[in-house]
Amino acid sequence: MTGPIFLHLRAKMLSFYPDGMKNTVGDAPTFAGWIQCGGFNLRTASTTDITIECAPVEIASVFLRDVERLLNHCVEQALEIYRFGVENCIRSDAWNVVTIYYHCFFAAQALLRLIGEPVFFMDKENIGIFKSIAAAANFPGPGMFEFHQTSVTTLSLSEYTFKKKSRRPHEATWKKLLHLFDSFVHDRALATDAKEASLFASLATQKLFRIYSDYDWPSRVRYNANYNPGFAYLLVEGRNRARTKKLFQRWKGIAEPNLEAFLRSTVDDCICSNDFDAFETQVRLLFDVGQVLFIISKRLYHELLLRRNCDKRWSLHRYRLVERAGISPDEYSLLYSR
Repeated sequence: MTGPIFLHLRAKMLSFYPDGMKNTVGDAPTFAGWIQCGGFNLRTASTTDITIECAPVEIASVFLRDVERLLNHCVEQALEIYRFGVENCIRSDAWNVVTIYYHCFFAAQALLRLIGEPVFFMDKENIGIFKSIAAAANFPGPGMFEFHQTSVTTLSLSEYTFKKKSRRPHEATWKKLLHLFDSFVHDRALATDAKEASLFASLATQKLFRIYSDYDWPSRVRYNANYNPGFAYLLVEGRNRARTKKLFQRWKGIAEPNLEAFLRSTVDDCICSNDFDAFETQVRLLFDVGQVLFIISKRLYHELLLRRNCDKRWSLHRYRLVERAGISPDEYSLLYSR
């Protein structure tokens, strides 16, 4: 991937992640845990946002450790989807849709962290930490927040803002990422490579907006599969609405030059309807979008490891896990090559 949109994402990532980061995981805290023990100063607070000041290398290390964990999650979900496809035992297609969804969701979360613009939930305890270290009159309540680097205050410190959003956790993730992709496609300075612009347009497709609200359609597909009684859990009735068994195997031998046409074909075949046969096409779109998000995240991640000389052991662990699970990195090189 070398188009202007990918290079823009890479530039955002490299501007956020400085040299000197530590991505060893172990017992290191997640971002939510870091709020309770991290070295930061609270600058301002209001009912809508919180601004902190801290060393870029510290907060970048926290995010990169989260990326490692999220990519681990992606691989674990992928192994489940792969086993579903190759094993002959009776398994639930509806539950496999949930696995497919979380592969996609974790890839989206990893990608947002890689570019330094994640969304995450802060609970009452997290907000209480901020209240305990400042005498500001107003603070936002618990909920979803978007994170941005807002300024560089000194050579060693930067300011970061948490902006409160009135959205549910999963909805906030999809709207943040997919609206961002849509903005790239409509940016004349970035959308100069037709093939790359088409790929991101497929990721930001609005084809399902008529039956699902805005860019939270991935969550709605999962909801229909898992929470709508009698919609997708049809095994005892001898019917299969989701048809997920062969989704993983479709990616065997797919190379990067074919990626745009492959995803565009999936979008074209997707049916915006609540009819029985339409759901299969929506699940296929969810699966393929998840694979492309994982590919983009992995490419950015490897660029970061190379350019910032980070620990590569977690990447190697994931590669070896894929091999042990029986997935050939050569046959699925676009997804799992080192």
